[in-house]
Amino acid sequence: MKRQNKVSISKKPFIRPEALSFRESLQTVVNLLTSKKIRVVDFGNNAYCAYDKKNNKLKYINIPSIPDNASDKLLFAIRGFVDHEVAHVLFTNAEINKLLGDTKSHRLWNVIEDTFIERKMSSMFQGSRQNLIKVQRHIVESVFEPKIKDYIREYGKNTRALFLDIFLMPVSRAFCGHTTFVDFMEPYWDMFENELAVLDSINYKIRINRITKSEGAAKLAADLLRAFRLHDENKKDRMPDPSKTEEEKSPCDSDKPADKPEPSEEKVEVPKDDEKVSDTYPHTEKKGKNKESYKPEEEQSEKEPEFSTPDESKNSDISDSSTSSLEGSDPLSYNDRESDEPREIENSTKKFTGGTGDVPDSIDDHDDADISEEKNTSDSNSSDPDKGKEPKLEVLESEELSKDDLDELDSEDAPESKSIEDAANEMISDEMKTIATSAYIPFSRANDFMGLLENTHVFLKSQTKIPDIMWVDKYTEYYRFDEKVGLNAFRRHIEPQLTSKSHTLSKDLERAIASRNRVQRIGGLRRGKINPPSLWKIAIPTINDDRVFARKEEHRAVNAAVQIVIDLSGSMNGNRIKLATAAAYALSDALDKIKVPNIITGFTTIGKLEGVMIANRYEPLFLPTLKNWNEKANSSIARARLGMCIDNIPLRNNVDGESILALSRHHAGRTEDKQIMLVLSDGAPAAEGTGFGSHLVEVADFILNKTKIDILAVGIQTSAPSSYYKYHTKVDSVDDLPKTVITAIHNVLLGNGITF
Repeated sequence: MKRQNKVSISKKPFIRPEALSFRESLQTVVNLLTSKKIRVVDFGNNAYCAYDKKNNKLKYINIPSIPDNASDKLLFAIRGFVDHEVAHVLFTNAEINKLLGDTKSHRLWNVIEDTFIERKMSSMFQGSRQNLIKVQRHIVESVFEPKIKDYIREYGKNTRALFLDIFLMPVSRAFCGHTTFVDFMEPYWDMFENELAVLDSINYKIRINRITKSEGAAKLAADLLRAFRLHDENKKDRMPDPSKTEEEKSPCDSDKPADKPEPSEEKVEVPKDDEKVSDTYPHTEKKGKNKESYKPEEEQSEKEPEFSTPDESKNSDISDSSTSSLEGSDPLSYNDRESDEPREIENSTKKFTGGTGDVPDSIDDHDDADISEEKNTSDSNSSDPDKGKEPKLEVLESEELSKDDLDELDSEDAPESKSIEDAANEMISDEMKTIATSAYIPFSRANDFMGLLENTHVFLKSQTKIPDIMWVDKYTEYYRFDEKVGLNAFRRHIEPQLTSKSHTLSKDLERAIASRNRVQRIGGLRRGKINPPSLWKIAIPTINDDRVFARKEEHRAVNAAVQIVIDLSGSMNGNRIKLATAAAYALSDALDKIKVPNIITGFTTIGKLEGVMIANRYEPLFLPTLKNWNEKANSSIARARLGMCIDNIPLRNNVDGESILALSRHHAGRTEDKQIMLVLSDGAPAAEGTGFGSHLVEVADFILNKTKIDILAVGIQTSAPSSYYKYHTKVDSVDDLPKTVITAIHNVLLGNGITF
């Protein structure tokens, strides 16, 4: 008997359950939200969407390779990005996206479109609304506030470019009532009086809140480009001609003081008393100005259209609760009801609703009621009978695109406007860089396989190609499943090792993993031992009941679920893989006999991924299921799978820690009192990359101490697993199973920390 070797386990919790649950649920949640099978893949440090160039359909959503110790900030950013892209899938018109996909104005249109699709997403899924609000706050704190001074310094006096490239997105969101951007913009309104006047001339603020479809966003983008071009032309016309000589200048020109600069702001006509007064911006309120919206004459005669949203009920059968798995546990749940938010919403409403009294859709009903009550109170105290009345909204532009709009959107001078996706991706990339120094990060999990062995070949054939990744040496044809070939290999290599000792395992296992023994005394019997408290039944003649005996009954209950994991690495080739598969079969068959649910799985790698990103792992994981929970070990299909592992399946490298962590998901949803993992391995991890040994120690410690799974390593003709697992043992043949594995299981369950 020997005590376990000391395993150096870091006190720092490298593996976060929140990161694991988020990573595992992401694909399911996206499918639920969209009602489509949209693949979510992870690769690199950036987040983006890949579209098919032929039909402009979404191929997959790419997120960074999420490390086990991912911070809440990173998870918030990825969650918000995914929810935003799901909103595009649900509400963006693919034809408009395709139409503008190759134009320079696509980015400008996207900034406007984003506010529309997020408003729709928030109204349909409350959980997504909270996700989007949270990521907006992180974007302002992590991207805009730290870098805004650099942007301003970089653009210099070119406020037009600064506004369209950088500030258009926060301005647009401030206009939509996003309180985080309302607060962010507070110091910067005065910088953009000319630009805001241009937006005012096309009624930008009201129109962006009233968009009902992607065409409307494109129409507004075209009008914005047209308005800025007209503004530039008018400004150019007002500039003095430098080619004029002193003699050619008019008296007005010569009388003008030389040191007084030409005003650059275009004058805006003040409407007559019967004309609608538009909203004012904060900077105009400070200076006592009253800038008005310009409306084309043809619109003045039109009635205000009633905006219907035919796609409002689209996907309405999808439950809001589908986002709950994405939100995670308490540390990752969102609560946008912060103590100071009512103040933010109140202030933003005063600034950006003006005389319309129209609160943007992004503010919820509770806040609307508060604002409405405040407005009514102030109105009732006013002596002016007309004060506080809500003037009618201007007639809005049609949301249908014309040929002139399309020509405008195809212009070469469209700005490179920063979108919410750009900012989120920037934040994700920065956060990944800070985590990368201490995190274990695989190159990608997109090509990992976990499932029934016979499904491997189809999986390899149908893999989505990811840019910048080349999958080499995957030997697809070697993974064709043949039940007849597998059964022959089982009979030739495994059956000869199953001796009489292996057939006695069931009783030994039953005793080792029995979850509780219950002794019950049953009375009222005519046979057994006399039960003294019942003798009175005989003493009373009127009763004369001879059922005064009792008997003890012992009920042994086995309530456990067991996973047997086989190391399928190259070093196991030969006698070791034969011993491991035979031991796994013997244990599984014994568990079947005592009706203990069990599963046999394996782990190795398939080929290698080639790219440029520095990572810990470059090989896709291969995690086949060799015998499922609901199957019997002695079934032909289970025997064939085990046999295929000996003669046919390539035994490659082994990334033990990550593989075992992924395989532990097989226990998710199991209701048994005890969950046990038996890992049959021959030693240290070995694969393309670095950090596998320390990660295995972290994983083994995490599973043992942070989950409900008891993990035991069984060294196949070696004691090497003792360096990585707290509980371990060794077998040299199947005959060793009763005296080693059974004792080790007993010690694991009792927590003795001693192995044989």
